[in-house]
Amino acid sequence: MTQQSLDLIISGGTVVDGTGQPGFAADVGIAGGRITAVGALRQQAGRVIDARGLVVAPGFIDVHSHDDMALIRGPRLDFKVMQGVTTVVVGSCGSGVAPVTADYREHYRLFLSSVLGPAADFSWSTTAEFYAALEKAGPSLNVAPLAPHGVLRFAAMGMENRPPSSAEMERMKELLEEALMAGAIGLSTGLIYPPGAFATTEELIELCGVVARHNGIYASHIRNEGDRLMEATEEAIRIGREARVPVQISHHKAHGRANWGKVVDSLALIDRARSEGLDVTVDVYPYTAGSTLLAVILAGGEEEGGPEDVMVATAPKRPEV
Repeated sequence: MTQQSLDLIISGGTVVDGTGQPGFAADVGIAGGRITAVGALRQQAGRVIDARGLVVAPGFIDVHSHDDMALIRGPRLDFKVMQGVTTVVVGSCGSGVAPVTADYREHYRLFLSSVLGPAADFSWSTTAEFYAALEKAGPSLNVAPLAPHGVLRFAAMGMENRPPSSAEMERMKELLEEALMAGAIGLSTGLIYPPGAFATTEELIELCGVVARHNGIYASHIRNEGDRLMEATEEAIRIGREARVPVQISHHKAHGRANWGKVVDSLALIDRARSEGLDVTVDVYPYTAGSTLLAVILAGGEEEGGPEDVMVATAPKRPEV
């Protein structure tokens, strides 16, 4: 039988294939834009890349990003692709860029543009229209969007610090349903950021009932990552258990020197939930730092150390800092 001709062979690298098995020496053959052979390849190819001494791996998935607006402004997303990232999850921490109301445009400018970047145009209103704008922009990588709870809540009831009325809850459910129908993979929350911080556990369980019908996930920047880390972790697990949805705890950590080491206990809590059959997972930073709005840290009373512990990433009105 004639061997399939290959367009490209990546030769002699250490293949780490994402299955969890140790890396192994192999050639990787590509034809028609797809990997078609892995092993000791003897075929000819139009091009050969010598990967000896290098690792050959699938593209990385950035499971927690805030690239929502960056994908519109600069869809090549060089800063991700050049790190090997080929899929980004957006709509994280309950924040995002859809659905958009007239009031939200101003809210975004004042509070979210420093995180998500300046608005490109806001030519969309609904979540489906935003996803269509993403498609039109032609990003260089895959995009998996979450429906951001904070934006849904803002659309239904603004910045009100109270439980939603029946009508407001139904509106949030409608907006969530629309997002899931348009392609969202689940719901995200940012429970230290207003207005998401104003939501009760019961509100989130009810919304996640909608997510469950679409086989989606619940991804959460949990309510506390410091002194009350265990209680916040328990809340996320409870939401998953009662709504019957998988739970992803975002950038899991113990904030504040007094709390360092608490992740031993929180991870044990997660392990117990998993042993009960619940789908609970976490992601972590690849560095020993956190990133958020300085105002959130100060408002939460969780500041520690001195100025040497803070790096200001952006301050448009005070560039000298």
